[in-house]
Amino acid sequence: MELMLVLTHACNLACDYCYAGPKDGRAMPEAVARRGIAWVFDHCGGRLLLGWFGGEPLLRWDLLTALHGHAAGEARSRRIPLSGTLTTNATLLTADRMAWLADHGITVAVSIDGDAETHDRLRPLASGGSSFSAVRAGLRVALDRQPMTHTVSVVHPGNVPNLDRTVGFLLEEGVRQISLSPDPSADWDSRGLEIYREQLELVGERWLGEFRAGREVWIEPLDGKIISRVKGGLENCDRCAAGTRRLALAPSGNWYPCERMVGADGDRERFWALGNTLETMDGGPDPMTVAVLRAQQKDVPAECRRCPLGNRCHYGCSCSNVLATGTIATPGGAMCAAEQAAIAVADRVAVALWQEGNPLFLRRRYFLEVGRCTRRKGSF
Repeated sequence: MELMLVLTHACNLACDYCYAGPKDGRAMPEAVARRGIAWVFDHCGGRLLLGWFGGEPLLRWDLLTALHGHAAGEARSRRIPLSGTLTTNATLLTADRMAWLADHGITVAVSIDGDAETHDRLRPLASGGSSFSAVRAGLRVALDRQPMTHTVSVVHPGNVPNLDRTVGFLLEEGVRQISLSPDPSADWDSRGLEIYREQLELVGERWLGEFRAGREVWIEPLDGKIISRVKGGLENCDRCAAGTRRLALAPSGNWYPCERMVGADGDRERFWALGNTLETMDGGPDPMTVAVLRAQQKDVPAECRRCPLGNRCHYGCSCSNVLATGTIATPGGAMCAAEQAAIAVADRVAVALWQEGNPLFLRRRYFLEVGRCTRRKGSF
């Protein structure tokens, strides 16, 4: 199970595309967090991933460390494996903080959109001006301690012409795990989607170049689509777990299916607030609301069911669908186009390396995990 704790609605950046709504100083009371953590430990049944989110979670560093210490104690007493993640803009990430995070088993994801010109186009400081230098410095701190720190770059019509340039910059900075995340709520037109496809093809060439040079790299969405082909399609456990194996807790105590659906924690009906930890009897989500959510998640459009790429597509991503169309099960047209583009590029580059017998590619973890199935099916 994954629990994402939104520590604060405050942020020191003012990203144009932010889905979290207006920023304010609301922070999570420790009592709210402890009650939510207790419920999740009671119901996780196995291992627990605890994520720290915001706003900017490093604005509440003292709260983060206190709550993680509490959760770690609970995990030890219950003998439940615990891991952690932190999603941050890295502007407040110091060497001491990064050392603490690494020592406590918390992996860091840094939000950065590329080089200075690309990044600052949509991610300025809340006070105005460039945030790039501070973010870059924080990224370097993270990479020094965790070389496999991954980055998250939002792909938006305002920066999509620089997508390949973004990947090139991050590779030069030493990043080996890169996530490219198309903004489902943006106003994508046909030209913007065409540019995305063109840029993703160039990213695929960079991916190929890294493997041919003997340098391992992970770039989403390409690697995820290769995994889906190796496995013969996504399994149920690969599908969106929002509201089931994945939950988010807002400072108000409201439960949400996913951290991206917390937003400003105002439109509780649209973003599927699942109850409040201070108001439900056991502190968890309301079972009736969760049941309605699950039923609607299964209401997949007929076009998606008939699509030959449906078994490899993330059309069921609840938060992306809500942000794009306002409904749980209906994806937006931009997401459909982005998924098709990612599958096409992933297949092209994977087939190339497979046919070349690239040793680094053939040793990939996803081949090792499903190796027998791969050999039986002939894979690529």
